[in-house]
Amino acid sequence: MNILKKIAVGIGVLIVALVAIVVVIYFSTTARMNETYDIDVETVDVPSDSASMERGRHMVDVLCRHCHGGDLGGSTFFDDPSLGSIPGSNITSGDGGLAGYTVIDWIRAIRHGVDKEGKPLMVMPSSDFYYLNNKDLGSIIAYMKTVPPVDKKWPDPDITFLGTMLSGLGQLGEVFSVENIDHDGPRPPIVSEAVSVEYGEYLVSLFGCRTCHGENLTGGKSPNPAAPPAAGITMGSIMSDWTLEDFIDATQTLESEYMPWEGLAVMTKDELAAIQMYLVSLPGDEE
Repeated sequence: MNILKKIAVGIGVLIVALVAIVVVIYFSTTARMNETYDIDVETVDVPSDSASMERGRHMVDVLCRHCHGGDLGGSTFFDDPSLGSIPGSNITSGDGGLAGYTVIDWIRAIRHGVDKEGKPLMVMPSSDFYYLNNKDLGSIIAYMKTVPPVDKKWPDPDITFLGTMLSGLGQLGEVFSVENIDHDGPRPPIVSEAVSVEYGEYLVSLFGCRTCHGENLTGGKSPNPAAPPAAGITMGSIMSDWTLEDFIDATQTLESEYMPWEGLAVMTKDELAAIQMYLVSLPGDEE
């Protein structure tokens, strides 16, 4: 009888401990969602010449429309009944968008991952956009100020209990990029737009290839729970047998729900050649 009582007590203690852990994870994650960050934002020059505007338009095509929609008025970015829904917000100046956003507000959102009140932007890839040099960031902001307003309102992110728990346990990738950025770090240098390893590395960093393909690009896993493992894309992987033409054809014709193919499809051939040049310069073996 004493043994059964000890077992029952042990089970009770275990249940209490598990409940306590769940409560701590849930409320700490909720607190992270609502934390306010006071970030000293460094401004950038916003150009007005046509070349810079065109550069900004192209960078927005590559980096933004996949999540925020073709007209930048928003899209259903993520929707899973068990985990919750996160819209790609309206980033135009229309109703439901970012009317009144200043240059500092744009920098705060793009480079630092918070809204104009300093609240974290969920699944905003600012850890990647952090690598934007000041010239490109200024061109993006300049172009965004010319985008026609779209009147479209989206609900706030709605995360289920399970989604909150998995976020807290780090199982859904980088949900709050603001937490992983060196907000006082040095600005990336301006890299010439050329078919070069340096420019390829710049584009790979901005495009977030490491999020799915691993830190060394030798293979990894997308934060999307439904996504299959992502292959290695260095010289030591399937890329070993690919010509530049193979690489360009694959990236411009690929349509996968787990790949931001819309951005790849609008990259220029020189940009894709630079990316391929950088990737094949990496010796790592596929994991």
